[in-house]
Amino acid sequence: MVLDSYIDFSRPLDFVPPQIPARQRALDDILIPYAVRHARHFQLGTSEAAVRRSMADLSARMQHTVAVPLMLTGYRRDGADDFLEIIAIARELDGLFKSMPKPLNFAAAEKAAQRLPFITRIPARKADRQIIAQRLLASYFESLRNPKRESLDLDFNASTYAAIRCNDAPASVDENAWEKRIKESAEHSPHFFFGLYGNPCTTWTRPSVTQPDWSPLRTLDLLLVQSQYDVATPLEGANAFFDQLPRAYRVYVRGELEHGVFPYRDKNCVDQTVARYLLGESPAQRETVCPAHPLPLDARKPQNRK
Repeated sequence: MVLDSYIDFSRPLDFVPPQIPARQRALDDILIPYAVRHARHFQLGTSEAAVRRSMADLSARMQHTVAVPLMLTGYRRDGADDFLEIIAIARELDGLFKSMPKPLNFAAAEKAAQRLPFITRIPARKADRQIIAQRLLASYFESLRNPKRESLDLDFNASTYAAIRCNDAPASVDENAWEKRIKESAEHSPHFFFGLYGNPCTTWTRPSVTQPDWSPLRTLDLLLVQSQYDVATPLEGANAFFDQLPRAYRVYVRGELEHGVFPYRDKNCVDQTVARYLLGESPAQRETVCPAHPLPLDARKPQNRK
């Protein structure tokens, strides 16, 4: 059996809280240095401090607007460019809104946004950046029209995720305790604590369940696969579970933030180890450490970078 990007199944399935510091860690260690290395492309500053200021200086409404888009682009290596471009476009939209007469007019803002310097600067990225701007505009103006939502609206994926989180194991239902968690996370991870909002488990009418016994896994010859900066199934839980499986093996990709690693399309580390395991050949050592692929702009030849 292969478990790719996994949690600590010995703990309650309270996915979200561990993800918050994991997102902050990926931002600090991977994404901000990446923005600095390619400062001309992302236009967020030439130092880590400048990139952090570019995020902190977003208006409160704009920070709320970019919250979900940043969350959705944080699961994969090829989302790194979109993540940083969302922040750059949000900065320019903030500046645009400050210069426009109030109340803001959506049609006028949408027309002006298409001419923003960051969006038009690189022709090859113009169409993608226009799409990002349009989505941010729609979300921003929706928050102006409906500043307070009284109900929790979940799409198909989110409702399935909530059902697993709230039904399949004991979940946090104390609203006061959850609010305390939000405040603590806001102090340490100011750009990502939003993930704790809208906890359906505090009001979910659900059956009483017993979490299945995972201990039979201790005796199995499992292969686990995990990346260092996975924000969906963070490393702390992955390490804790691996430590409890004495017969298991693991493929660990240092420096990678991909969630769902295999197939990794590398030459002789991740894919080779997993494929041989599936064909009946266990790894020679308990843990195989593999190097990460470069981020998109890092992978380009110098003359092709912009």
